[in-house]
Amino acid sequence: MMDVQPNEYNVPWTVHGAIFAYGVALVDNAYLEDLSKTCTEENRYTFMLTLNPLFVKGGTGSPANPIAVF
Repeated sequence: MMDVQPNEYNVPWTVHGAIFAYGVALVDNAYLEDLSKTCTEENRYTFMLTLNPLFVKGGTGSPANPIAVF
C-alpha cells in the first residue's frame, strides 16, 4: 500500500495529519453554558457556528474563536 502525503508538509494521511495540514479547528472544550442560556431565552436552538482563527503568518496553529450567529 502506498503512503499518501496529501500536502506540501509531507504529513501522512491521518486524522492528526489532516488537523495540522488543513487547519481543522478543535472546539472540543468550548464553553457552551452561555450559549445554552441564550438559546433558552430566545427559544431558538438552531444557529450558524463560525470559527474565527487568528492569522499567524507561517503559524501552524491558532486559538479559534467560536461564534454562534442566530
